[in-house]
Amino acid sequence: MGEKNSDLLLLLLSDSNLPTGGFISSSGLESFTHHGMLSPSSSSAAGSAGSGKTLEERTVAFWENAVVAYANQGLWFLIEAHRTLEGMNSKRGERALVLEKILELDRRYDTILMNDVTRRTRAQGLAHLVLFEKCFVVPEMKMDGEKVQVLKEFKNAARRGECHAHQPIAFGILCAALGISSKRTQYLHLFLYSRSILSAAVRLNLIGPYASQRILVTRGDDVITRALSSTEKLSSLASSSSQRSDAAPTKAEVMLNGLKNSATTNPLMEILSGRHDVVHSRMFNS
Repeated sequence: MGEKNSDLLLLLLSDSNLPTGGFISSSGLESFTHHGMLSPSSSSAAGSAGSGKTLEERTVAFWENAVVAYANQGLWFLIEAHRTLEGMNSKRGERALVLEKILELDRRYDTILMNDVTRRTRAQGLAHLVLFEKCFVVPEMKMDGEKVQVLKEFKNAARRGECHAHQPIAFGILCAALGISSKRTQYLHLFLYSRSILSAAVRLNLIGPYASQRILVTRGDDVITRALSSTEKLSSLASSSSQRSDAAPTKAEVMLNGLKNSATTNPLMEILSGRHDVVHSRMFNS
């Protein structure tokens, strides 16, 4: 796929009007707010959100740390899912093996999530798979039929309850099928996650719509780049640890190379996100 078409696809996938359920989640911000962690007297683990900071500054502190924490937890699953489908050789009949690897990635990602509230965001992953089938699987796209079939089978498995279709996995294979590079996929995914948190902050009346756009313009690239860098550092530590080990890697370790660097780096945020359902009045699903 040419660079021009790739740029168009990036614009389409970043459209806030896509029916993928991006606005049903606050990524823990609603629960964090209702538990008083953004109050002036709180010095929370979301960053320097303590006394002397404006509400906008405290919200931005949450946003920055949430993006980095999400990248540390889920970005490597996206990278591995993208790499698995992108490297598929359709002529060798690898579809079943590739699908099984993707299903295993989905199962492993589900096990590291700390609460059912976070797991509910998998609905967005299934929505992306439906979007792919209904909007992008057309003759004009000239996509690899075997790769398209992998996405369809993954979607059908999710509907049968055989897998979860978590967002990082689904988005990774969607972009791989469309011919979008891994680097661009990672950046786009974190941008969409960043934007959804700021959008939630607007609806929670923590910041205004103009402030939301100003924050993205002035700080969005730095935050996303820092999140990507943080993930790369975790990868380097995991690689060093693997090189020092004398034990032969298991089949699962070989298949899921690099996933050791997935980590929960902000447990307080995860705990409060899990308490979303006990909030008396809720606007978001999670």
